[in-house]
Amino acid sequence: MLISIYLANSISKELYKRERSLSQAYSELASAEETKSRYVMTIVHDLKTPITAAITYLSMLLDGTLGELKKEQIKPVERSKLRLGGAIETINNILHISQLKLETNKSNHKLTDINSIILEIYNDMKVLFKSKNISFKIIKDDNEQYTIFSDPNLLKLALSNMMSNSYKYTEPNGIVEIVLGKTEENVSIKITDSGIGIPENDIKRIFEDFYRSPLSKKKGIEGTGLGLSLVLQIIKLFDGEITAKSPSY
Repeated sequence: MLISIYLANSISKELYKRERSLSQAYSELASAEETKSRYVMTIVHDLKTPITAAITYLSMLLDGTLGELKKEQIKPVERSKLRLGGAIETINNILHISQLKLETNKSNHKLTDINSIILEIYNDMKVLFKSKNISFKIIKDDNEQYTIFSDPNLLKLALSNMMSNSYKYTEPNGIVEIVLGKTEENVSIKITDSGIGIPENDIKRIFEDFYRSPLSKKKGIEGTGLGLSLVLQIIKLFDGEITAKSPSY
């Protein structure tokens, strides 16, 4: 019995030491990840200033402020401005992802009305939808309140990315519909469109960082491949789930 007690105590002490060691290693790893995220945010943020300045000068060239461009010069300048705009979009997505990795608590979370946020995003994008004559509709039960406990700014960022995708990948005269549903425990948001669709082999990869479907590249649709990765991280932060299905109904 004494030998058994001695062995049990020895094993307990060894397990305790290993637990302390693992806990310290995890803490150091988390600290290193936080340092890396802050470093990335600082460097990437500094890149925005010269790019924004370049876009400003290109805009001045295009609107004639710096003198008239020759006809053959306009298209290359417009293309350069578009590419730099894409670079800014990439930088913003990287900043958002780095910020999410630093998110350690839910202190900013509060009861958030999903329908109001969707309408706010649509009002910001209304001109874009109308420019392609895309029909937009929210399908919901007017007697229900579609609210969740979340950070409204992050939720708006996630839904904005999704709605922006629907706009980009839906051709003129298409349809975008958002269907809100509710059960006792959950709220569901289905963002559907009549867009170009996603090949079956690509669906499982669309939430990966920087991944873009070959179909979108073939059609020349601009993008960074970070939008849906960002959406996935935000939804996980809210203890939610996200799936993709193509074609939609």
